[in-house]
Amino acid sequence: MGRFESLDQFCSEVDRRALNRKVLEALVKAGSFDEFGERARLFAAIEGALERGARMAEDRSRGQAALFGGDSGAQPEAPPLPEVAPWSDRERLAGEKEALGFFLSGHPLDAHRERMREVTSHDIRSLVEGPVRIGGLITALRRRRTRAGEWMAVFTLEDTTGHVGCVVFPKLYKEIGERLEEEQAVVVKGRFDNADGDSRVFVENLVPLEQAPAVRIEGLTLRIDPERADKALLEKLAFLMASRPGPAPVYFELIRPGEYKVVLEVDEQRRVAAGRELLAELAEVLGPSAVRMGRPT
Repeated sequence: MGRFESLDQFCSEVDRRALNRKVLEALVKAGSFDEFGERARLFAAIEGALERGARMAEDRSRGQAALFGGDSGAQPEAPPLPEVAPWSDRERLAGEKEALGFFLSGHPLDAHRERMREVTSHDIRSLVEGPVRIGGLITALRRRRTRAGEWMAVFTLEDTTGHVGCVVFPKLYKEIGERLEEEQAVVVKGRFDNADGDSRVFVENLVPLEQAPAVRIEGLTLRIDPERADKALLEKLAFLMASRPGPAPVYFELIRPGEYKVVLEVDEQRRVAAGRELLAELAEVLGPSAVRMGRPT
């Protein structure tokens, strides 16, 4: 905080027209005073610091000297911060989000990274068109009625890599609408669409993160440009598939626009465990739009 050495000093020297309890609470939640102490203790000290700061500012404005002729500009020693329990990680991060609009010192999902990898097929940054399972926090939740008078919902799903809009149509809303809550950690199964650059997920199912089953991908379709399908590419794909053996069938989709489309199913001995790691590795080789969960359509 530069020349400030305590919360009390800050409250006594900052222009009172720019400082009130709401501003001070936001600054504490944002971590602006972390060098002065733990946030929960600083938050509990706000009322007293404001009162003492107001008295000192008033004394200075009147030109009063300290008792016994002391220096009127001297800063009295600040009292100890109140002894209160520290904020939990969740409380600290919630305060940052409230004050800043984003998480600063971490993310609520940081503690669930392994769980997220088990129950999702993509993180939000790596979404590709088609079926997906993604996890995150519900934010910006809005419920509204359709022209037919039925309820639906739209919300933003946020993970540690980004955010995406999600749409819950009336049929599904009847099943899960009452369970939708702001800041709830969930896993969404749906279809990602990026038509006209308007990215969104049409939700087909939604469950709390702690209840989500491990992801099972029933098949994997790889779209291959025939002109790129040389020996080096095929050997690289074969190596990646062999490194992740499992039950999911793999399909090669060879397309020459306007001429033909050929679908080849890889033999059973080369089936794979189509988890997030393999999807990411294949997307790096073929491009994100060439790797799709599910069977050919």
